[in-house]
Amino acid sequence: MDRPYYSQRAGRPPGLAVLSLQDLKRNFKAQFDQLNYQGYFQEYLGFECVDAGFVPGLVGTDLQTELLLTLRKSNLWPIHSTIDSWLEDDLFDMVEFLHDLSRSRQSAISMITVVAVGTVMSLTERKGGLNIARN
Repeated sequence: MDRPYYSQRAGRPPGLAVLSLQDLKRNFKAQFDQLNYQGYFQEYLGFECVDAGFVPGLVGTDLQTELLLTLRKSNLWPIHSTIDSWLEDDLFDMVEFLHDLSRSRQSAISMITVVAVGTVMSLTERKGGLNIARN
């Protein structure tokens, strides 16, 4: 929002928000859910169909094996049942894995910005994929 809130009008601007790893994972999960709901991952990850059940995407029916072969990590999928045990490296590996899936899409995912304990990650819309910057 463009409107300054009370603390800013009173001359007490809020400090830079520092997110814990738990906050960052909660934000990631919410962003993933939104993008998944909008259909950004259907082509690759598949989707649930009322009539046909699970319809696999290009990654196939076993995403856990794909993640194991690609990232050399297990227990990253499904996100909702595994994310609580993720380390910071797991979180950023999954962001980059999902980014790589989106690179071949014609319309890229819109902007996601997450700030976490000195780490700034920006996923910005670009033709043919996403740009990831970590500071």
